[in-house]
Amino acid sequence: MEPNDMMALRDDSRNEEEVLNSCPSNFHQNDAMENVPESVDLITQREKVQQQILALEKYFDADGNSDVSSCSSLDGDSEDGDDDTLDNVSSLDAKHLKIQLEIKQLEEKLGLGTDHLSDDGGSSERAMSEENSDDEDFELPLNTETCLEMNLVYQEVVKEKLSELEKLLQDNKQQQRELEGHVHGSAASNPRVPSNNLFIGNFMKPYFKDKVTGLGPPANPEAKEKMISGTKPCDEKSIKRWEGWQKSLLISAVVQDTMKRLIQPKLSKMEYLRDKASKVEGTEKEMLQKQIQDLDMGIAKIRALSENDLMGERNDDHDWEKISNIDFEGKRKAEDLKQFWQNYLHPSVNKSSWKPDEIEKLKSIVEENQGHNWEEIAEQMGTNRTAFMCFQTHQRYIYKDFKKREWTKEEDDHLRHLVQKYRIGNFIPHTQISYFLDGRDASQVVYRWGQVLDPSIKKGPWSKDEDELLLKAVEKYGVPNWWRIRFDVPGRTDSQVRDRYLDCLSDDVKKGPWTREEVNMLIRAVNKYGVGKWAKIASEIPNRIDSQCLQKWKQINKRMIARRSFSNSSISHLLDSKRILTKQTREKRKKFGEV
Repeated sequence: MEPNDMMALRDDSRNEEEVLNSCPSNFHQNDAMENVPESVDLITQREKVQQQILALEKYFDADGNSDVSSCSSLDGDSEDGDDDTLDNVSSLDAKHLKIQLEIKQLEEKLGLGTDHLSDDGGSSERAMSEENSDDEDFELPLNTETCLEMNLVYQEVVKEKLSELEKLLQDNKQQQRELEGHVHGSAASNPRVPSNNLFIGNFMKPYFKDKVTGLGPPANPEAKEKMISGTKPCDEKSIKRWEGWQKSLLISAVVQDTMKRLIQPKLSKMEYLRDKASKVEGTEKEMLQKQIQDLDMGIAKIRALSENDLMGERNDDHDWEKISNIDFEGKRKAEDLKQFWQNYLHPSVNKSSWKPDEIEKLKSIVEENQGHNWEEIAEQMGTNRTAFMCFQTHQRYIYKDFKKREWTKEEDDHLRHLVQKYRIGNFIPHTQISYFLDGRDASQVVYRWGQVLDPSIKKGPWSKDEDELLLKAVEKYGVPNWWRIRFDVPGRTDSQVRDRYLDCLSDDVKKGPWTREEVNMLIRAVNKYGVGKWAKIASEIPNRIDSQCLQKWKQINKRMIARRSFSNSSISHLLDSKRILTKQTREKRKKFGEV
């Protein structure tokens, strides 16, 4: 582009600029503009001016240096030419700045004009909305660079708002903690003591709530002491009986976990070797493939192991959390699964009944260890018993002071006095009463009062009316529900109604003398389960119940003791008679010798 053409283009742009400068003033003078063609002409002129502006900017950015050099080359032989060139360059720069300023003013005016059109000419734009779908372009930027800049600005604004929101949330949480600390007091310094924040429920604990906050009272010293020692409330000590399918599921889960722990390292190594073999060639690749084959064979051997081999040792570590959450679906806690597996279900644990000689051995070992270190005691036993089994058996059969067996007359009188003092109507606080009886727990108090000392209990023979009431109650509730049946037979306990029905009124229970075959079955069952397991023993003898088995076993023991005493007495009698005879013969021989 020649300098003359450039100046002509610049003059044209000035004329068009003057024309457009007059347009916004006309727009401002006419507040109610209704001529839509004029706005279309304004847009057309604006686009034309924009194209000329872009051409000028491109020229000054790209061709300015070449034009200046060409001008300087024409007059480079003289010093006067150099001065003229410098003057031309400076004048061009000044004109360039002036044009840029005019362009900026023109853009601002055009922007005001379009805004005015969009505000005041809303009715006309709505009229042409079906023909021109670009009526919203007046509010959009002119190029992509401006859009990107606006996007970055909006991003910064959003980030600032998010940071302000996070700060407000943190302040809110801090205020909640301060409010809770003010309501419940300062938290305990001991990390084992949980916070005093009690859960809220309409029909659950805490039963006494604040009317404003809905929170329960703070923990008292006794509750904090129980928290420190790890003592759980009674309602959290519910023991769920293990079903057969749960035991099978636990064994299967442990086997799968052991197999996974054995196979996973080999699979990881195999993946690494395959990745490495894909990058090498020759003998090195053959060596890697051989190693991969060896790993495949090892994995196949692990999969071929039996279930007993995969169970591992009793104290092996397993992913109990995974077994609890996935295999048992959260129905059993991880700690419960671990304890049950290590103390009972593992095949190495001896689950047979304790023999008398084994109990005597346990007694001597416990005395040597002074009742401490039950893991060491179980190891010294050498009978595959767990520490828990040894401790449980010691408390049940050896340590008599843990629970008193027989009630004394003084204890019965004390219990009567406590029940009369603390009962409220029909409610008797057995747990609180047990605190005043040394060596007795709540279950013992419940049984002693409910089965023996309660004055409302009837004792003695049953009447015909009571038998009729019992039969109706059994027909109503069913055989196992003795605790419900006893309410329909006033004055009789659940054990009384059970014994009366099974021993006298039930047609399914065999009555009368025992046959020799039944006696032999009883002796075999006692040798199998041990004395005391009468429910299991009765299950081995058809149509006989546990109480019948107990009574028959007592009769058998009495006969055996009588036979032993008779045999011992007969032997001693024979020995005495033999001594007498020998003495008599000696005396006779002595007399004959003297003669």
